[in-house]
Amino acid sequence: MANGIEAYVHETKREASLSYQDGEQTVLLAGNVSVDRLKILAASLPSVTSDSFPYGGTE
Repeated sequence: MANGIEAYVHETKREASLSYQDGEQTVLLAGNVSVDRLKILAASLPSVTSDSFPYGGTE
């Protein structure tokens, strides 16, 4: 990802998933969207140790 974190992706015609490590936690994002949209979402999330996780900065 753009922030230097290594992410693993899987995409089919109907759905996609993206997972990455944040410290000792694994974050998994999945849905009927493209991998590009999941990358944008992942980049907007704070660290899992943040009180605002899983909400981005605008929530």
